[in-house]
Amino acid sequence: TMDRLVLANVVWGEFVGLVSARCTMILGLALAFLGVLACWFVVIFRQLNGHYVVQSVIVQIGDEVQPLLSTYSGIYNLHIKKYTVKHEGRQFYVQENGGDGRIGYCTNEKRWAFFLRGGEPCDSDEALVTSSDSSPFDIAEATGWSVKLKKSSVRVAMEDFYVAPGCESNDDCGGGARGSCVENKCHCEGEYFGKTCDFSKSEVCPTLKLDELYANNFPTRRTITTEFELVPDVVLNHRSVFYNQSTEDIIFYTGLRWALTTLDDTRTTTTTIDDFLVSIAQHKWDFYIDMLSEPVHYHTAQDHLSSTPADLHWFPLRNRATLANARLEDSDKVSLLCAVCDNDENLCENGNEGNCIDGTCECMDGTSGTLCQLVSSE
Repeated sequence: TMDRLVLANVVWGEFVGLVSARCTMILGLALAFLGVLACWFVVIFRQLNGHYVVQSVIVQIGDEVQPLLSTYSGIYNLHIKKYTVKHEGRQFYVQENGGDGRIGYCTNEKRWAFFLRGGEPCDSDEALVTSSDSSPFDIAEATGWSVKLKKSSVRVAMEDFYVAPGCESNDDCGGGARGSCVENKCHCEGEYFGKTCDFSKSEVCPTLKLDELYANNFPTRRTITTEFELVPDVVLNHRSVFYNQSTEDIIFYTGLRWALTTLDDTRTTTTTIDDFLVSIAQHKWDFYIDMLSEPVHYHTAQDHLSSTPADLHWFPLRNRATLANARLEDSDKVSLLCAVCDNDENLCENGNEGNCIDGTCECMDGTSGTLCQLVSSE
């Protein structure tokens, strides 16, 4: 009897030990599973809150099909709040400074879409520009963009659609000395401005003038001044603004091209530059445009070198129209130049390189023009 009791205790002990070991193993596996599950939830939560995607992008939209779309070019910031369910759990990008532009991902069709405030990326009527099907979720890798024709469901290829991160390091913001890169967006210091802090307010040319080498007047139906002054401390679409107070002619950057118009227009209800700039910010483009420059494409040498339209080719519009109906006419070259010379970059020409006196070129006999760029034929 005693032997049986001892044997029973031994068997029971082994059984309890085995059960305990198994329980410990199961508990360990359960804890490991819960740990993996928790990590998975953390990843999903961070993904839904935009931790693994570009936070800010620079967008430039071409005007070859719908000219007005180009005015939605600019910086777009990642937006999540209140929209993750509505937009199928995907983040989307919102145009800065209260703009109406939106770029979102359509899960059903696996593509990115540009649409306006209140629209949906998966709505074929509201998606004005779309990327190719099966585009990756990383917007910077999306390709094959196409634009919807007005009042039609037909889409055509869009060659000029640019989207890329605003910056990746401080070096992308004026070499790091002019600004810092925070969440893929350059934050410029002091007097520096521009999408990537390329420009300094103190270095912007104060006066633009029609280049006499190509024309003495703008080839337009109305008479336009040939000289424009910098509007101090005013920046529109990351570029300077120029104005002639006497004629009220104004030059500004649309996001793709420079435009020339006037505040003295029966279609324009604004009376001051401030009012005009506010109307542009509110996307009120119902005024006439006289001329447009050639496009200034993002991240090109032309884009980084100057915040002014100097040296660009300008084109008159057919039947002076609003930007939405703009059609460019071919013309001989018309260009603006910086009318204030210096002995470093904006030199007097044709042997007059050292003849810049207080910002004005003193041209030798046989040469003339703002920068002595004209040579007498005699």
